[in-house]
Amino acid sequence: MVRYEMQRTVRFFLHKSNYWAQALSPEGRNLTPGAAAYANRKLVMWRDLARYADQSFKNVNINYKSLL
Repeated sequence: MVRYEMQRTVRFFLHKSNYWAQALSPEGRNLTPGAAAYANRKLVMWRDLARYADQSFKNVNINYKSLL
């Protein structure tokens, strides 16, 4: 159960990262420079959280299967 929750956490972080990536995509809305900077900062934040959580979970649980 714990491994599932760990993977779920990383999936959530990746989902949020993808959300902000889509906001920055050409198909997304036309963003002002300030809004684009905010979206980029959020994209990096969620992606870094996913990487950090994935690495931390690998270190504490030998049964954890990395999603990255």
